This record gives sequence, C-alpha cells and structure tokens, in this order.
Amino acid sequence: MNYGRPIGIVGGMLALVGTLLPWVTISDSYSSITASGLGVFIFGIPALILGILGLVFVAIPKKGFAIASLIMGILVMIFVVLAITMTSVIAGFATYTGLVTVSMDYGMYVTLVGAILLIVGGALAYVQIQDVVAPVPTQPLPPTNGQF
Repeated sequence: MNYGRPIGIVGGMLALVGTLLPWVTISDSYSSITASGLGVFIFGIPALILGILGLVFVAIPKKGFAIASLIMGILVMIFVVLAITMTSVIAGFATYTGLVTVSMDYGMYVTLVGAILLIVGGALAYVQIQDVVAPVPTQPLPPTNGQF
C-alpha cells in the first residue's frame, strides 16, 4: 500500500494552513498584536510557497517529484526553524527590557509538523513508487519456408 503520498499531501496542507495561522504575538501593557506567517514576511512567504510546491510535487506519482517534495519539506523546515530561532532571540531581548513580551503561537508549530510530514511523505513516496517500464515489443519472425 502506498501511504507516502497521502502523508506528504497532509504535510503540505498543514504547511499551507500553518502559514495562515498566528505565528507571533507581541504585547505590552496596553495592547497586543498577532502576526500570521504571512505577516512574518521573510520566513512565512517562502514557507508558504515551498509548502504549496511540496504539496503539488508529492501528489504526482513520479520518483523525481517525490524527491522534489522531500527537498521542499526540508526547505520549509529550515525557514520555520529560522523563524523560531529569530523569535526566541527577539523574545529574549524583549524580556530583558521588560516593556514588551514576544511569544510564538501555534501556527509555527503547525507549519513545522507539516514540514516534517512532507519530508517523511516524500521519502516514503520515493521508496514506494514503482518504476513502470514499458515492455519491449517483440517482432514476428520472418517466414522460413521450412528452411533454417
């Protein structure tokens, strides 16, 4: 049973949906601002585009596209990990000042899980896709008229 493609498709969809969910919340004593992955432009937009490409690539049952979806999943994961790292650094500086609180929201984690599932799905799809080779047509033998 080929279950790599469905796992990859779910991963691509989670990566897509995760970039639309809240990634970062910045709050002070008076107000709070929440930004989605699209609001975190430098990391969210590439993660969205690569997640869509990974979703499309894993849906095509070819080995080359399975490898491409695995690579897209790795790239989405890199962008999300960079976003998590940068948010942690900014949160550390904000905590040091004591005026602003910066926190990560669930959208980052949904995108990260989607990237991991896209990687696993792409790898499993690559292993499970059978190379279909067309049979070589045989040509009929010429008549021998009883001679060899």
